Parts: sequence; C-alpha cells; structure tokens
Amino acid sequence: MRRINNYLFTIALTAISVLYSCTKGNSDLTGTSEQGNAKISTCIYSSDGTPASNAIVRLRPSEYISNSLSDSNYSGTVANTITDSKGSLSIDSLADGTYNLEINNTKSEALLITFSINSLSGSTILRNDTLKPFATITGKIDNPENFSKIAVKIIGLERSITPDSTGVYHIDNLPQSTYTLQIERTDTIVPPISITGINAQSGTTTTIPDASWHYYMRVKLNTTASGAALDKPVYNYPVLIRLTSSNFDFTQSTSDGHDIWFIKPDYTIVPYEIERWDSTANKAEIWLRFDTILPDDSTQYYIMHWGDRLSSIPRPEKAVFDTSAGYQGVWHLGETTTGEAVDATANRSDGTRVSVASAEGVIGNGQQFDGSSAYITMKTSVDGALNFQEKSTWSISAWVNAGNISDEQVILGKGSTQYHLKISGKKWLLGEFRSETYSSISSEAAADSWYYLCGISNNGVFSLYINGTIVSSTASEQDTSVQRDESLAFTIGKQFSAGSISSFCYFTGIIDEVRVLNKALNPEDVQLNYINEHSGNTLVQFRKL
Repeated sequence: MRRINNYLFTIALTAISVLYSCTKGNSDLTGTSEQGNAKISTCIYSSDGTPASNAIVRLRPSEYISNSLSDSNYSGTVANTITDSKGSLSIDSLADGTYNLEINNTKSEALLITFSINSLSGSTILRNDTLKPFATITGKIDNPENFSKIAVKIIGLERSITPDSTGVYHIDNLPQSTYTLQIERTDTIVPPISITGINAQSGTTTTIPDASWHYYMRVKLNTTASGAALDKPVYNYPVLIRLTSSNFDFTQSTSDGHDIWFIKPDYTIVPYEIERWDSTANKAEIWLRFDTILPDDSTQYYIMHWGDRLSSIPRPEKAVFDTSAGYQGVWHLGETTTGEAVDATANRSDGTRVSVASAEGVIGNGQQFDGSSAYITMKTSVDGALNFQEKSTWSISAWVNAGNISDEQVILGKGSTQYHLKISGKKWLLGEFRSETYSSISSEAAADSWYYLCGISNNGVFSLYINGTIVSSTASEQDTSVQRDESLAFTIGKQFSAGSISSFCYFTGIIDEVRVLNKALNPEDVQLNYINEHSGNTLVQFRKL
C-alpha cells in the first residue's frame, strides 16, 4: 500500500474505501465524553517498515491531565484502542477539540500525532506514520518530606509517575514531542509546578532542572469569638497581613518580595498588593482580597507561596481595592521618598505631596504633617469619583495620630465647603455643607495616640465610628450663609480656602491609610477594618504546611 505522507485531509466515506486500504483497528473506546460525529483513521508502521500491529493507542485532549487533583477543565473525547494486524486504527464519535494521539508498542517505540477536529470535519484520514525509539525525560524534585505523595504528569498524555525516595523521576517510554510537565502534591493543597517547553527527542534522555515548591503557608482567618467575632459575612474585603521575623523568614524570599503569590484552595490566583516590603527590618504589609469572609468561622484560608526567585505569576494591578466594590480612592501613604501619594484604585487619583515626610504609621509608613505647610492634594478629584452630591452616600476613613487637638485641623476632605473629616473644638468631626445648612456629627478627640476614624453618610444620614465602634449617629444642623462649593480638590492635611473661609486648617501629626468609598460601610465592615488593621490583629493567623 502506498503511504500517505506529510498532511491530513478530509474525504467522503466512499472515497476512503478506495484510497485507504488498511484494515480498521479494534475500536474499543473507553471513557468517551461529549460524543460527536467526526472520525479519524490512519496506518502506523514500525521503524523496520513492518505494520505496527497490536500497539496501544491512547487518544487524549491536548489539555488532559491524568487523575488531576484540580479540575482538569478539558473537553473532548478520551479513547483507548489498539492497532490491528496491519497497523491500522480508526476512532469515531469524536467531539470537537485538539487531540494528542499516542501509538506505543510498549517495548521500544512510540509516536505522537496532534490534530484538531471540528463539527465539519466528518471523516479524517491522518497521514500514515512510523514509530520512533522512545524519548526519556528525567529530573529531580527538592524539599518534600514524603516523595510518595508526589505525582509527575505530562499534559496531554496518560502519564502519572511517582518519584523515588530521593525525588528523582524517569519517564522513559515517551513518543518524541515537546511537552509540558506538571508536578502535583497529593498530601496538601498547593499549586502544581508547571515546566513548559520540554523538547524530548527520540532515542535521547532530556534532563530538566530541579523543581521545588520551596515554601508555602496558610493564611487563615478567624472570625469566631476568639478572633474577629464577626456575625455577618463581609464581601470583597481587602485583608491586611503583616509579615515579621516571627512568622516569616525573609531570607527565603527576594529582597522586594516579587516571588510571593497567593492562591485559593481551588488554585485560583488571588489579587494582592504589597504596601511595604522591608527585608532588612523583617517587615512587610500585604493587602489580600477575599471575595467573602465567612462569619463565626476559623477554617477559611488562602495559601501563600514564595521562594521561586524566577516566579512570573501575574499580579492583577489595582484589583485589591476594586472600584466595583465601592473604593473610589485609597492612599496607603507609605511613600518614603519624593513622589506622589499613589491611589491604590483604578481611578488613579494620585496626590501631590507638599512638605510632608515619611513616618512610622499603623500599617507600614504614614505621612507626617507639620501643621503649617504640609498637605497632599489629589489630581482629577474636582469632578471625578471623589465629588459626591449633597446628601448622597459615601464613607471616608483614616488612621490618625494628632500632635494636638487644640487647633482647627482638617484631616481629609474636599474643598472647604463640601465634606470633611477634621478636628474642631477638641473633637473629631464629620461635616458637610448643604443648601443653607451645615450638618455635622462629632465625638471627643485625643492627641498622641492612634485612632481609626470612619465617617459615613447614608443618603445624608451621618454616623461616626472611632476604633470600629459607633460613637454618634445624631447630627446637628446649623443654618449658614456659606455656599456649598464643589469646585475644589480633595486634600489630606489641609483644606483649600474659598469664599468667606480663609483658613487652611493645617493638620499636625501623622495620617495613614486614607480611604473614600461611594457606599455606606456596614457596621461589620468598620469593625473588621479596625480589628484587621490595628497592631493587635486577631483576624489573621498563619500556619506552616
């Protein structure tokens, strides 16, 4: 029979009987799924030119992973059969997709054919081909205490190998091809290691670099009575985790922490943001987004992974403080050199820093204000996401350490006659200018200590929280001739004067972690912010795996 070489083509069934004279192979299909109407046929020969009879045939989708711990997410047909006495095979009822067809005589030779099928393919004759000597892949895995719990797999093939007691593995019956290796742990949930572009040549052994998970631990949340005491779920929440020498060995990571990443138990990559990474001082603050924080629970966790200094895991930028979750401006105020105060949201309302200095804050660094000339003003804040309408819904918050409480001082706000959080009459005060009235709510202030302040307007109804606890929900209304002015920028540490208000009200002290949201935070949100962010954090726990 004349071989058909170097191409595949589709032909009607009547033409197949004329052009394709190999006898059909035994078509014992097993594990098929999502059956289609396509069919493939081919003839395979041994390297000596004789028909490759009784060779094992395995059809697998190209993304198939043998007995994967995670969801394989492959679609298509899985089939097993053997070639007949003339080396022919035929498989029908194929679903659409890209496939790997492995033919292996289990002794010394194998072949891999990759092809695609779609609903219009009908019957497809694959080119006749010849088996080649096996290729071999070998490598070594570092670190795991129990190598019997390791599985080395090849994506697209039916292969799952356990390394020996030293971590060495050999896969020596492979057809020639370029492969992606996946190494999984079966004793715990950690991300698999993927090694791509392995060029396995016939008759040769390919040695790949040593692989390792290096280091990982669970970041657990405790919302029971012994932890954050949360009685309602909280959604799309940025959790602060603090790393110190007591819970993390900074010598195991890179100097800037670029090798760390986080996953959920289902291997989904978690958005995170490094606010500070100081490997010299053994300190780091990282924001990690949890989709949902469960109430009264101590089992919820993500996994932190580090130590792979070539790590290239994508980090979704501006995804922790998501605008769709209400965050319109978030300034960590951790800048230690010249430059802008960076907005952690996608709105990018970065601030121009004037005469401020870096100082130790509650969360990493904060900004020191001198009470006479220091302030920060936000770009694009006049008409943008920080410009709320009168009696609308919003939340503003900051960590504040006031140097004194005697003077009138603006902590944050927009303009001089729109909305603000300030010190007035030795009180923390949330205020808003409205049509012919000034609405405010206040509580006793104190100096030389850190306080978490959160002011909320819910359709114009005010609430003021200090350190996670509501202190006032009754606003006072005063008649005023001062007109509300929405034409000025959002500032931290002072206000822009306008009209009859001429004072800048410079702030004296340190401010950290300023946030503006276009929604009214729930009491559990405010409480969790304080518990999670202050130094006695009882929400987050660490557990080495």
